[in-house]
Amino acid sequence: MAVAQKSKITCFECHTSFLFDLNRLPPDVNEKKCIKCGAVIPLVNRIIQAKKKPAKKPAEEKSADKSDADDTQKVDYAALLVQSRGGSVDEDLYDTADEGGSWLATYGDIMSLLLIFFILMFAISTIDKNKFEAVMSAISESLGGKVTFAEVGPDAQEAAMSVLQLAMEKEKQALSNLYQRLAAFVVQNNLQDQIGLADENEHIVLMAKGMSMFDSGSAELRAEMRPVLTKISQILQGIDNLIAVEGHTDNVPINTPQFPSNWELSTSRAANVVHFLVDECGMDARQLSVAGYSHYKPRFDFDTPEGKLNRRIEILIKKKYSTHLTDQFMAVQQQ
Repeated sequence: MAVAQKSKITCFECHTSFLFDLNRLPPDVNEKKCIKCGAVIPLVNRIIQAKKKPAKKPAEEKSADKSDADDTQKVDYAALLVQSRGGSVDEDLYDTADEGGSWLATYGDIMSLLLIFFILMFAISTIDKNKFEAVMSAISESLGGKVTFAEVGPDAQEAAMSVLQLAMEKEKQALSNLYQRLAAFVVQNNLQDQIGLADENEHIVLMAKGMSMFDSGSAELRAEMRPVLTKISQILQGIDNLIAVEGHTDNVPINTPQFPSNWELSTSRAANVVHFLVDECGMDARQLSVAGYSHYKPRFDFDTPEGKLNRRIEILIKKKYSTHLTDQFMAVQQQ
């Protein structure tokens, strides 16, 4: 049995190649579409013209007509013209062939992308890396989100860095003055045994001992601490930094109807302090936040005499620019 000879055709759109039996194609069909992407394959017309058989002799017409009629009955031409992706065709007529050189298109795209990548790397290689990273970190941290940068000239860059440097210096000076005022208040009112003060990297923190502000197992603010908090609020109202009030407990479990665990106790104590600062002292509620950490963020070892100091309220004045970032930026500017 003779094997039908098939011609290889390739789609110009998706680069898929097929083996096509042109001898079984209806004589009135002069174009074909790719069954993968549906694009017309113009090269088929040329192949069809080249593959056309010479005219039959008159003596052979009768037998040829009969043979053609038999072939027409065997071939489902409607199936041959199916163009959708999910359609089916006669496998003897329309076969998928080896992809051939279709991989060259993908290869060319990859090479182009690599070339663009290295051009961009070369273009930005002259930027001062330390200064750029310092500015990026400072702006992202201060705005609290993603930052979009547009290409600007050297003068605009210097102006932006000057504005940022001025903002950092202004906040650093303001928080330094705030720390000194709080420290003077603690000393003048002999509160050293009740309130601690620290200037940490990300914030200034006031640490009030839990027993000085609340009775054991209670979240009710003690009366003698209300004037102290009132004075502290007056000092804090001159700033626009965010303020977090955190509650902390020791590791002794509690289980009461009001406080099933130290989570509820620590959070309730912090919330009551915020309520007092807002309702009684007139502080802006949008500036304040509440958190309760139970006994999971101790500052001291629970097994030492200082362990009881873990029962505390912390008022954190958050810095817009951390001390580490500000110092690093200033050092870069001075280079």
